[in-house]
Amino acid sequence: MEKILTPYQKDALHYNKHIALTANAGSGKTFVLSRRYVDIAQKEKIPLRKIVAITFTDKAAGELNKNIAEVVEKRLNNSTNPGEIKTLEKIRRQLVSANISTIHSFCIEVLKEFSPEAGLDANFVPVDQTTADELIELSIEETLNQLLLNDSELDVKNLIRFFGSQKILSIEIKKLLKNRKAITDLYEKEYSKDESEIAEWFRNNFREKFKYLFIDKAADIKSLLAEINNYVLSLKPDNPIAAIASELIEKINSSLSPFEFIELTNQIAEQICTKAGGIKARSYLPNDEREDLTSQINEAENLISDILKIEIPDNSEEVEKLLAVYGKEIASLFILAADEYTSKKEERGYLDFEDILHHTKRIIGKPEVQEYLSSNYEYVMIDEYQDTNEIQYEIFMPILNNLKSGNLFVVGDEKQSIYMFRDADIKVFMRTKKEIEQAVKKDGILSLPHSFRVSPPIAAFTNEVFKELFKEPDIELNEVEHSNLVCARPEETIGSVQMIISDEEGEPEAELVAKKIITLMSDQNPDFGLNDIAILCRKRSVFAELEKAFSNHGIPHTVVAGKGFYQKQIVNDIYNYLSFLINRDDNTSLVGILRAPFFTLSDTEVFAISLEKGKTFFEKIINYSAENNKYNKIIITLTDHISIAQSSEFSFILRKIISDTEYLPVIAARENYKQELSNLEKLFKVAKSFEQQGFKSLYDFVDYLKTSIQNLVDEGQAAINEDEQSVKIMTIHQAKGLEFNTVFLFRCNDTSEEDRIKSRSIVVDKDFGILTKVPNANNYFEDFVSAPINGIYNYVSNRKNIGELKRLLYVGVTRAVQNLIITGTIKNGAAKKKSFLDFLTSALEIDLEAADHKIKTNLEFMKLKGEEYEFFDKKIEFDISIERVIESKINSLKISGKEKLGNKTYLLNHIEDKSEEEIISATKLAVYTQCPLKYQLTYELGYSDINSIFELTKSESEPADFEFQINENDDDDFVGYAEFKGRVIHKVLDEEIDIQNLNKRVDELLEKEFYNRSTSKKVFESVKNSILNDLQQFYRSQTYKELIEFSNYKNEHEIYLKLNDFYLYGIIDKLIIDNKKIIIVDYKTDNIKEEEINSRGELYLSQLKFYAVLINEIYNPNEIELRIVFTKFPDINFAKGITEKEINEFREYIKSVVLSIRNNNYPPDLNHCIKCHYAVDGKKCVKANSKT
Repeated sequence: MEKILTPYQKDALHYNKHIALTANAGSGKTFVLSRRYVDIAQKEKIPLRKIVAITFTDKAAGELNKNIAEVVEKRLNNSTNPGEIKTLEKIRRQLVSANISTIHSFCIEVLKEFSPEAGLDANFVPVDQTTADELIELSIEETLNQLLLNDSELDVKNLIRFFGSQKILSIEIKKLLKNRKAITDLYEKEYSKDESEIAEWFRNNFREKFKYLFIDKAADIKSLLAEINNYVLSLKPDNPIAAIASELIEKINSSLSPFEFIELTNQIAEQICTKAGGIKARSYLPNDEREDLTSQINEAENLISDILKIEIPDNSEEVEKLLAVYGKEIASLFILAADEYTSKKEERGYLDFEDILHHTKRIIGKPEVQEYLSSNYEYVMIDEYQDTNEIQYEIFMPILNNLKSGNLFVVGDEKQSIYMFRDADIKVFMRTKKEIEQAVKKDGILSLPHSFRVSPPIAAFTNEVFKELFKEPDIELNEVEHSNLVCARPEETIGSVQMIISDEEGEPEAELVAKKIITLMSDQNPDFGLNDIAILCRKRSVFAELEKAFSNHGIPHTVVAGKGFYQKQIVNDIYNYLSFLINRDDNTSLVGILRAPFFTLSDTEVFAISLEKGKTFFEKIINYSAENNKYNKIIITLTDHISIAQSSEFSFILRKIISDTEYLPVIAARENYKQELSNLEKLFKVAKSFEQQGFKSLYDFVDYLKTSIQNLVDEGQAAINEDEQSVKIMTIHQAKGLEFNTVFLFRCNDTSEEDRIKSRSIVVDKDFGILTKVPNANNYFEDFVSAPINGIYNYVSNRKNIGELKRLLYVGVTRAVQNLIITGTIKNGAAKKKSFLDFLTSALEIDLEAADHKIKTNLEFMKLKGEEYEFFDKKIEFDISIERVIESKINSLKISGKEKLGNKTYLLNHIEDKSEEEIISATKLAVYTQCPLKYQLTYELGYSDINSIFELTKSESEPADFEFQINENDDDDFVGYAEFKGRVIHKVLDEEIDIQNLNKRVDELLEKEFYNRSTSKKVFESVKNSILNDLQQFYRSQTYKELIEFSNYKNEHEIYLKLNDFYLYGIIDKLIIDNKKIIIVDYKTDNIKEEEINSRGELYLSQLKFYAVLINEIYNPNEIELRIVFTKFPDINFAKGITEKEINEFREYIKSVVLSIRNNNYPPDLNHCIKCHYAVDGKKCVKANSKT
């Protein structure tokens, strides 16, 4: 007997009309889709080719096909009617070729059938993204080269100046080519006009959107601000700020222009808001009087901030004209590059994913094709319709003659639309609903409100949270309407909602999650396993900390459909190996191979080999093996593989590499060995597939791997058996359509950076146009400015992103069946704005400092009684526990028996520690030279880490003056703002960034440096300005002009040298080789005075002498010059020559220092105290003042 249908499901199965079905999470929509499909095929007795079922993914298509097959089998098993059995058997036979697929697969079939009408070769090849990217890059390069070589109306040099470099321009055009529909439509609609008309369109568009977003809501805004201000006046009627604010608020009305509205908002903000944007506490609304107005204050603060972010420059019409000019030039360049890209695809018979949709839409517009498809496809069913886009709508509506024929069934849930980044558009669902309603009245708009998935507490929690988060639906801003879940689980079903809150001083969040899992596994019944637990995250970047915590606690875990396959170490290892096989002079690849699990040589061994004679590293290891027999096997293996590399299939070479080396045993011993082995097997399949394309050499495959490693970051890792007992770690997007008994929502206090239009980058939006910041009056050396339309776009874009973030939270919450556990790390007891925790605590007014939060509400239940469902309301009450400490009786889930030590012999004799073969860097020597005690504190006792804390918690007034970190990457010295400055400047000079791109590159580097650090904007800007000032001053200096004249040089040059039984190591900022003379240049970023240059130079001199010892041994020059360039005073160089005698003396000095270190000889140098970080009160030796 088939499952008893709910009344909502029965309504959805009527196929005599068009239907738009909204299906809540766990409502049984897949069952409805499967049943509807079989009902149509069986009752109408039509061939399956007349039914089209479209799903979002290939996996979903396979599952739908499977579910349909199961429905058919059940009916066959239950039927005794010969005619019915015959029909069902026919359906079963036809299922193999049924139109159940993704939109792209469906379109490919249409294009193959109508290839002449589409102007395509019937044997066209759908290409993957990697191949498409290669052709796009080639097309852009050739287009730009043609324009630069030939005279053209399009001034491409102006565009290169605008973007700062040809590389950035190419990247931006590539983004446009990968999303061609928007800009193509815009070109036809707006950018074929002249610049004045485009500028006028910007202006009108801005006014219309600003009016809709703000001016039309003037009464509500006025009411909100007046409510707060009147409350202030009720506390103190003669409050002067409130009195002025009252007059200003009264002026708010719907007749104001955008400029007047923004100006009035600014005047109000100057009265009632602090500079940081919050409502003033002092002199206006004290903090202890805000409890009853918390939500209104938050709303007002956000509103004022949003309005004031919209800039209207004084010369806005000129800026709009410039934006139109640049947009038109960008669109013209795009058209040329797109034409070149199209030509290259046509030559090869290729179609990319966007072509497939575009060509299908185009040919369906032809009457004869549309008529044929309309008669051929009578029923169209589309799943996950909330994630469809405009072009898919434009393909299916003509097939159904715009709902005048055929039958359309779309099912989805606006609350679960989470693919805006893939161009999904909720408006399409709403538009389709409206058109179905016009065609068949309200009967066609249905819903499945019930959920067979979630327990009553989770259903109640979901309703309470999202009735608040979705209370202001606005489709223009991606804000959807709320609908309550009807709980279809028994009311006595046990469930829970819990919160785990970490703070900066407590245990890390991942650690608490691990302990909670151990507790769950200890407390639950035998039927509960690790497979029932899923950790859902917003971003993959947090997976690593979970994996580390789970490994520490012996919790088996699986990263589900993890991305970044080509960035995994296993792929890099194989890439290195194959790179070496095609080029034995590739030293980098060979070193990588030797250190990898193929041969597992230690760094010490690799370093020893590097000192052997030989032009290449391969020659060095061959020579080295003459006296070290253990390396002979490596030479034989590599030589054998080189000999077969050019004559064997890629897949055979890979398997031989694996079988001839120790690679497999090493990775098989790793904790995540199943994933590693699966990835390795996937790489074999990739190689096999690549060689089957024909005419591909090993060089081509290596190049393919290189490109994939650099660009294909979204390629999924190999799937592994998900049935094994392990906790699943995945993103919320990956969890869509899945359910788990217990769900952890991890890192719920994380936020994302706001989307904003930036200089030298393009945003294309079908409603706003081609947007970017433009150089004011075409001055490229000043800050670029925004047209007013940019501000509106930023606002709308961020509101849409917030809307999608709320829906992402909804999807995460509704994956839980029994238990939902929300985790987050907070600071100062509060959630970050626009985080999941912020949404939850605001919606339910949760106090995160409390031990729990009580939920009391009514919940609607649906219960099967006999063969009918009944509905009833019931009061439900439960506590959300808020835990900060997790107590567990055991600390690990490691399987008993696997941790046994076995029979071992313990050696208890004293082990003598003899130092040898240690690495001495220039920094270490410099520190010892300054003060031996300082060396001991820093390197032997590890006090530099403690000092780092003091450095970062000191006053944020000015960056430190002294660049203590002396450029060696192996030293972890005092990490403060001076180090940030030093690292950024050295990086810029190493990359030789031109002056036009300085600002952007410094921004990028500083954002990385300040990532995860709580730092004010003032400090960030202070450090940035200091860096830019020094760099710009250096670029304008005579010293810089002299240095760039040398053609033979090396930046950031690493050097090694073995001296006696230890190694010397250094990184030289710039090594200039001028015939037999060598100039060692060292950049210093100290914040010093001019008169200090000589004394500071003397302080650093030991470092450069150290480099001179290494250079003299390696290069044997006739002359060495040591030059220190202080970026603050670049034209006042500290330069000295160094003689052979001085070099020899310093070599002996290095030996004496190493001997002193080995003998633990660390006397204090009291003359250095005044400059020492460890000095007490900035002048007294820490040792002299120690009581010990």
